Amino acid sequence: MDDLREGAAVDISAKDIASKDLLVVADLFASMKSTLASMSSAFERLGAQTEKVTALGLDAKAAVQLQNIKSALEAQITQQKLQVEAVKSTLQAKVKEAVEAKIRSQLQDVIKHSVQNVIEEKVRQQLSEQIPEDLRQQVISHKRQILEVKASLHNS
Repeated sequence: MDDLREGAAVDISAKDIASKDLLVVADLFASMKSTLASMSSAFERLGAQTEKVTALGLDAKAAVQLQNIKSALEAQITQQKLQVEAVKSTLQAKVKEAVEAKIRSQLQDVIKHSVQNVIEEKVRQQLSEQIPEDLRQQVISHKRQILEVKASLHNS
């Protein structure tokens, strides 16, 4: 008992105390615990990968939906461009008609005044050629007399 001194460390293992059957069961439990830890880790990785695959599937669906929306928007933009072009050509035609009508009206006024001036000048020229100077002087004198009579009539 010298080996069992007070404070001395005693080195005892499970093999020294337990029976063989108990050791086999303990090894089985240790092996099962290790296998369970491996399986838990594998299931966690599998779950993470499943989430990634699901997310990729959702991304693919989202990509298809985005493509469909993009196609619909492109079709709508094309249709609106056609409508804008139609409105633009209609407005151009209306503006052209309005400008033509305005120019035509102004041109008619210019022609009318020009013709009127030419006619007045021709009439004046013909009158001066056809009516003698003394007759014109008489007309001027008579007009003056008429004005004087009107003025005196008005004053009385």
